[in-house]
Amino acid sequence: MNSNERISTLSLALLYSFRMLGLFMVLPVLSLYMSPEATGKSLEGATPLLIGLAIGGYGLTQALMQIPFGSLSDRYGRKFLISIGYCLFIAGSLVAAMSDSIYGIIAGRVLQGGGAVAACIMALLGDLTSEQTRTRSMAMVGASIGVSFAISIVLGPIVDAYFGIQGVFWLTAALGVLGLVILWKLVPNPPTSVYSLETLSTKQGLQKSYFNGELQRVYWGVLILHALLTALFIFLPTKIIAAFDIEASMTGWVYLPVVVMGFVLAVPFILIAEVKRQMKWMMVLAVALMLLVTLSLMMNVQAGAVMAVLLLVFFTAFNLMEATLPSLVAKLASAGTRGSAMGLFSSHQFLGAFIGGWLGGMALQWKGENFLLIVCSGLLVVWLLLVLTMKAPKFLKGVSIPFVLDEKSAEGLDKLGSQQGVLEVFHYNEMQTLYIKYDPDLTNEGIIQKTLGSPSLA
Repeated sequence: MNSNERISTLSLALLYSFRMLGLFMVLPVLSLYMSPEATGKSLEGATPLLIGLAIGGYGLTQALMQIPFGSLSDRYGRKFLISIGYCLFIAGSLVAAMSDSIYGIIAGRVLQGGGAVAACIMALLGDLTSEQTRTRSMAMVGASIGVSFAISIVLGPIVDAYFGIQGVFWLTAALGVLGLVILWKLVPNPPTSVYSLETLSTKQGLQKSYFNGELQRVYWGVLILHALLTALFIFLPTKIIAAFDIEASMTGWVYLPVVVMGFVLAVPFILIAEVKRQMKWMMVLAVALMLLVTLSLMMNVQAGAVMAVLLLVFFTAFNLMEATLPSLVAKLASAGTRGSAMGLFSSHQFLGAFIGGWLGGMALQWKGENFLLIVCSGLLVVWLLLVLTMKAPKFLKGVSIPFVLDEKSAEGLDKLGSQQGVLEVFHYNEMQTLYIKYDPDLTNEGIIQKTLGSPSLA
């Protein structure tokens, strides 16, 4: 990974994590407002269903807007679309911060979701990294989500204890402003793509990305993952208070060690998935572990030690999936449609958050905790079947060569465009370098070298 790729990865991971930190801080906090007798906190109009909608409401507009944002970023630039999205995110945070009822908070969360920039950020990361380092970069951004989650579940209850739920949203708005500064001051401009084998229209890009059967499994998988996370957090905070016999403001100190340890434990599995090319079976393991946790929670866990173990297992599996799923999209998406594929991925991710909040709140209000866990377990069974029947991701290679683009060399690019097995060609103007991604089962470096008339491949 060169210096430009390191800066790109770290700055975009920071940008992504600031946004997710603001969204995650409400998870351990909002559900406390539906049990004033146990927590001493109340919010006008709060019910389990409305709390669920407030927690997951941002996911609906995120789901609706991810595809337009991702696809438009393919045409009009990543940074421009990310800026628009961040402005909407800040506006929603301010609406929620100035509200004193559950309805105003729902409205603010829905507006927050209009800033659907996750796909743009991940696509920009793909633009700024090579095939060899992209998986590692995607995993680092995925890991930043876990880190931001760990910080948010400690910070959220602390901010809420001193400033109330409104304080949480004021802090979220401030993080949004800081994110804009990072975007324009730290994130490098993407290299100009002057030649792409599959630069498609928005409609064609969406069709090609959506009707890819293997990508569909990833889309539905991330939907279930975030539906599960949101649904569980509708009732987990009160269960943790009871199991550990602590005050509401202290719940974050229960989450912190299990989330951090869960991330550490997930790293070896991430390496096995990527380095040993065992991604499919690591995904099977992660889904099976999460299913085990939901089934175990039905036993009405009351011991703090048992609850801690279940949380540790869950967050190990969660961090594993959160790091590998974006990487899998990058592997499966074709050239010229990365923004569209990431848009669909993020759309399903946030739709899952909305469905989890709505379905979890409704299940809890209608039939209670065990019914909610039965619903979560059913979703995980479906996901396990999808993962078991998926194909193992194909291994692709990438090469880069010094390349000065002129009329003569452009002819070589045209020939390369019709060569079987060549999937992506990008020219980096500033470095005068040509990057090529190809399928080693269909072509090789020698054929590519001959087509371009290049003396060497690196």
